[in-house]
Amino acid sequence: MFSKVFASLSVLLAISVQVNAHAAIAPALGVDGTPVRADVQRPSTASPCGTVNVASTLDTSTPVQAAADGTFTATATDFNAGADGSRSVTAKVDPTAQGKTFSTAVTVSQNGDAAPTTVGSDQIVAALPAGTTCSGGTAGNLCLVQFTTTAGFGNCVVVAQGAATGAAAANTTAAATNGTTTAGTTATNGTTTATNGTTDATTAANGTTAATTTTTKHHHHKAAAAQAKVNKRFSFFQWRDIKHNRDGEETLAQTCRFHSSSHATGTFTKHRGDVTVVLSEQDEDVDVPSYGRHGLLAGSIILDSSLKIEDIVAVVLKVEGRIKLNISGANAASKTIKTVDEQYELWSCQTPNSSISSTCPRLIPFSTILPPTFKDGNHEYPLPPSYEVNFTGIPGLYAKCTYTIRAIVKTHGSFWDHKQTVSTPFIYRPRKRPPQPTVASEFFSSIKVSPEEWFQTTSVLQARPSTKLEPINVSIFLPAVRSFGLRDTIPYHIQLTGPISSLKKFYSCVQCGHSAHEMALDWEGEIRCRDDIRVGHFDAGKIAMSDFLVFSVVPKPTMGAFNSLRMIVPILLVTDTWVEH
Repeated sequence: MFSKVFASLSVLLAISVQVNAHAAIAPALGVDGTPVRADVQRPSTASPCGTVNVASTLDTSTPVQAAADGTFTATATDFNAGADGSRSVTAKVDPTAQGKTFSTAVTVSQNGDAAPTTVGSDQIVAALPAGTTCSGGTAGNLCLVQFTTTAGFGNCVVVAQGAATGAAAANTTAAATNGTTTAGTTATNGTTTATNGTTDATTAANGTTAATTTTTKHHHHKAAAAQAKVNKRFSFFQWRDIKHNRDGEETLAQTCRFHSSSHATGTFTKHRGDVTVVLSEQDEDVDVPSYGRHGLLAGSIILDSSLKIEDIVAVVLKVEGRIKLNISGANAASKTIKTVDEQYELWSCQTPNSSISSTCPRLIPFSTILPPTFKDGNHEYPLPPSYEVNFTGIPGLYAKCTYTIRAIVKTHGSFWDHKQTVSTPFIYRPRKRPPQPTVASEFFSSIKVSPEEWFQTTSVLQARPSTKLEPINVSIFLPAVRSFGLRDTIPYHIQLTGPISSLKKFYSCVQCGHSAHEMALDWEGEIRCRDDIRVGHFDAGKIAMSDFLVFSVVPKPTMGAFNSLRMIVPILLVTDTWVEH
């Protein structure tokens, strides 16, 4: 008999936290064109250039040209007013451009505004230290400069030494001779290689794609200040379709992007007491708001007229993500892991910033982007989807991944301060799709013509010793991609080969000619997940879920001629079906 597709859960325990960000310096490493919110990084000692892959983006990034005295200019752009959007920077240089050692300070002679009152840009003038020799990149003339704002945000910028024309010529040469690394180059420009595995699909909420985009990176952003307008630009990710390869380049494989034809335009409203939270870009009449990868949490907090404005002390927005684990039995334990823990002060009567009104507005807009990852020690993992599972028994396991938005309004009281909180749980469901479609043709018509389209795993069904029968070889064939949407129908083919005497004993309906000694029995069919299965494979480090297809042979007790057999085939279940666009 066949078992249904099922998921297994493995759990360890730990804690991790993630942060957001709000200013970028152009031209940014790994960014094609002007940086947007999604390109903001938070440099650190462990990751000096944030999450950007330096090795794969150095030669393809736009450099700034250093003058003979080492001076160069860059542009700092903030996406939030106030100190969080600081355009004032410090800088360090890595002459090798490997992105590992930024030990020498860069002199900044013209800096930006540390607390801008509006969203905008400042020109930054800096100079490489005297005697600096840039040795990085294919041309051997590139440095990396790490810019960090006073708010702790920023990114790396490529600086080129030598004549501008020489640098351009060197870059052209690099592109022309880069044929041996084409897969890596094209992968950063919208294509995937055959080893890319599962390709992340576009989320309906914000039109983003993770694995196949040009500039999609793991960046995080702070919420807008109270007086700032909600950012209505949804072009957080820049796209560059590869229509023609450069000289010397060849596209090995390419997965077309998924383009959603619809965009959610509804709102979700939650009211409690004197406070209302409105979340935009939701489907109409939803019971629980939902967001995808890089989801934009945008909306507003509305204060009722019954609430005295003069009593308000502060308005705070919190975004929280938690993994709750509970193990029962002899070694019972429980743990809560923080995956998102962000707090934004949207308005405060004590904020030392003239751009913030001294009177709290009754409508306070906000916007922030969900971080796609969280850190566990030195490792970074994708943010897990909303999920709940309960395995009863001894030992037992309960695990739940949850996400919540909280709007908090603090007010003065006669004797002590009060706090009103509106909590809104939301669903996080990062979308993925298979990297290629499943086999469309029938097994026998395709296995000889295109054997690479099928994956085969084999095992042996052993006979019980008392029967003196020879064993039967069992083969299972699945589409080679082994990655399927949750609503996909998965084709399979099972083949049993062995002596006729063994096959007849296993399956009494076997008929064959007298001259035959061995033969094969074939079954083919389809299988799919139950409709209530909403989450497929994910790996969040301390909690992971894997998917399998299981084939079992279970004989009747004391009656069967063969032992039991269980074959487990790992597969990958993702949210979306592969669709040609």
